[in-house]
Amino acid sequence: MGRGGSSRRLGAGFAVASALAWALACGDDVEPLKGPDGGTQGSGGSGGRDAGSPGPSGGSGGASGGTSSGGAGSGGTTSGGSGGTPSTGGRDASVDIDAGSGGTGVDASDDAAPSSGGTNSGGANSGGTNSGGANSGGASSGGASSGGASAGGTSSGGAGGDDGGNLPPCVTGRRVVIAGDSYVSGNGTAALQPFLAALNPNAAEFRNFALGGASLAPGAGLSLISAQLDAAVRQDPDIDLLIVDGGFTDVTLCNPSNFPGCQPACSRSGATSVKACTDIASQAILAADSLFLKAAAAGVENIVFFSYPHIPAQGGGHMDVFDFLSAHLRTRCDALDVKTQGRSHCHFVDMVPPFKVGGDLNPANFDGQPIPLPSAAGAALLAKTLDTFMKTECLGQPATSSCCR
Repeated sequence: MGRGGSSRRLGAGFAVASALAWALACGDDVEPLKGPDGGTQGSGGSGGRDAGSPGPSGGSGGASGGTSSGGAGSGGTTSGGSGGTPSTGGRDASVDIDAGSGGTGVDASDDAAPSSGGTNSGGANSGGTNSGGANSGGASSGGASSGGASAGGTSSGGAGGDDGGNLPPCVTGRRVVIAGDSYVSGNGTAALQPFLAALNPNAAEFRNFALGGASLAPGAGLSLISAQLDAAVRQDPDIDLLIVDGGFTDVTLCNPSNFPGCQPACSRSGATSVKACTDIASQAILAADSLFLKAAAAGVENIVFFSYPHIPAQGGGHMDVFDFLSAHLRTRCDALDVKTQGRSHCHFVDMVPPFKVGGDLNPANFDGQPIPLPSAAGAALLAKTLDTFMKTECLGQPATSSCCR
């Protein structure tokens, strides 16, 4: 799985109680149990983090105690404290999409319940060596920890490590699938994959199913992006990462028979107050949500979904609908972690900020068609943004990378 704003796991602490029972059974042969003054507590658990924002309560620290493994020596026995308590709370990803006057809204109130839990790297680590023998440290959720030296019953907590269990998987190119529309496939214009492969040779082997004119919602384009995922699963269901976009065709090539008045209204400022435009966006948002869940059901662990830059068409008039669409697609993407109980993660990449370098609506980044697609410079910028994000989050990286397992 990925790390960053995006990586999330529940953790729990473990209590060490066996030392107490042993000490009581031995009667006068051992010293009384040491309290906090007699033993040094181990490191505490770190606060949990959910899919949206830090939980309000951090994990409580677990004390680490040492026990003598060899007979009655001079070492005393301390009992480990309780493990870290996962944090609760988090961000409620519920939204309401107002479709305007009389529009078909998308009620996303059931998208994501407040996140509970988080990663608690504390736990009860037992550590230290007494005069009888060595007692190895307990494993914390961050990795195996080893105890320090114990003298007279004073044990030091093991330092948390990372045994690689929390690292995302290294992947071969064939286990990454690309899907989407003309922004990915090109349509007489620059395609995305060659620019990705120039930055990450592993990307040359990504399985690319993207088709020009594909849409998220039925009836909006020439084909469905979800059908591309179906084809990829049929070819080989072993998919670790899906890179996908969607919604461009839905908005720019609206079907006036389904959405009367969508053109030219949806390419003008204030389009989000027009029923036809918000209806189009609502259908695309619901279809994207279904796509995310379909990928999760197919066993895809990570999804990278990227939005569109502002395009220099009709003076940037599509900007209102694209911004509206992107905001709610981000919410649906972020909610996937909770919906799948952490089995699948969706990472949203906003392409508006990187395309503002050199000026928003910079014509050099587009091919000059009435509905502009990326030029070679634009495709290179898309690829650079995606590659930087995936390397930062360690997604789709080969075994030669040190960030994956």
